[in-house]
Amino acid sequence: MKRKGLRNILILLLSSICLLTFSMPAHAAEDWKPVELPGYADMKTSVSGFTTDHEGNVYMVYSISDPTGGIMPFPMALKYDGSTWEELGSGFIAEANVGQCILRYDEMTGKLYMGMLTINGIIHIYAFEDDEWTELPYTGRLIRIDSQFMYYDFQLMPDGAPMVAYVDSEEDGRITAKVYRNDHWSILGEPGFTEDTASYISLAVDDSKELVYAGMIIQRNVVEVWKFTDDTGWEATDTSMIEAGYPYWTKMAMGNQDRPILVYMDTDQEWKAFGLIYDEGTWTTMEPYPFSPMLGTMFKLATDSNGWPIVFFNDYEYEKKISSMRYDGTKWEYLGSRGFSPQEIYTVFAGIDKEDVPFILLPEMSTEGHILKMEIGEVEAGVGVPEAEKPDESVDEITSEPETEQPVEEPESEPGLSSAILIFGGAVVVLIVIFFVFKRNKKDDEEMK
Repeated sequence: MKRKGLRNILILLLSSICLLTFSMPAHAAEDWKPVELPGYADMKTSVSGFTTDHEGNVYMVYSISDPTGGIMPFPMALKYDGSTWEELGSGFIAEANVGQCILRYDEMTGKLYMGMLTINGIIHIYAFEDDEWTELPYTGRLIRIDSQFMYYDFQLMPDGAPMVAYVDSEEDGRITAKVYRNDHWSILGEPGFTEDTASYISLAVDDSKELVYAGMIIQRNVVEVWKFTDDTGWEATDTSMIEAGYPYWTKMAMGNQDRPILVYMDTDQEWKAFGLIYDEGTWTTMEPYPFSPMLGTMFKLATDSNGWPIVFFNDYEYEKKISSMRYDGTKWEYLGSRGFSPQEIYTVFAGIDKEDVPFILLPEMSTEGHILKMEIGEVEAGVGVPEAEKPDESVDEITSEPETEQPVEEPESEPGLSSAILIFGGAVVVLIVIFFVFKRNKKDDEEMK
């Protein structure tokens, strides 16, 4: 009798465990998910640039593509405050087509700045204040314009003053930097401070030490970073660790412990990206080196609250859709699914919101007058953004990338599949235990007869 009671208790216990296992919710996974934003126009548009402020407001420059010619394709600006779009100014910012638009927002003064190029290589910088756009005085002229390279960049100094650096046509293509104070531009250091001509330039400002770093490509075969201080002017940092064959696209940012971070892509190294951090006067590699797969045509750089970089790039192995990698202080690793954007994309803004959540903004190609925001966060099992299929076609003619033997990383198992396997395995174990308990009790009953 005792054995039957013990058997019934054991069966009840195992059955409860089985039911509990089946009722366990699937664990949420961290992946990229779209955030719905309202439309800003009911016509076909072209987005030129994005930026955000610390409160999460979105600032965007765009133009309308009107086939009738009734609306000229000149730049206009909007602000999104989390619920509605608001016009910034009335009408066009300028009666010129936007080339290589850069937006910067000054948190101290609340001013919004826009930089753009015209077809003759002139740099135009506009300030938005008191509900109107005002162009600053003549800034400078580039030696050439190339859609694949940035020949100028501008940032804001610690006191909020705009600062621009560009490939100067008056200095045979060497870099000149200027700062805008007291209603005019002043040369920062010496004009044409680099020894040779430059092509791609990216700036980073250390607010705490009032330093400016300028990363650039020299004669398309050397990556250099220069540092500016009021006491010493411009001087090259140690370049012994920065080796490149045919580099493209440098990006700089201030990182962990106010150390500048440099990321660049080298076409001689299978179009992969390299990361370095400037520590105690030396550029130190961020492993692995290079860290990315083959890139398509661009990458963007952002830093989290700890100052570690997150890179967003066209993933050539995933139809040139956006993938992301994060450096955690030790190594680079993928952040969420690869190829998570809906389509191949070129105009992307990357940022970190006030909750320290990485996000990107990109034009919504399938719906006119909309932009898409995607952020990293928890998604239900099986609901995350599906990874793109690896394309089978050969390299196209636009970027002329070389063949690569870089293997495609196998996607991680879906959390829903893992949970199903765990539940199924648990159920099988429970059934096996019940079977042996019944068998044992039957044998005991036969022996007692």
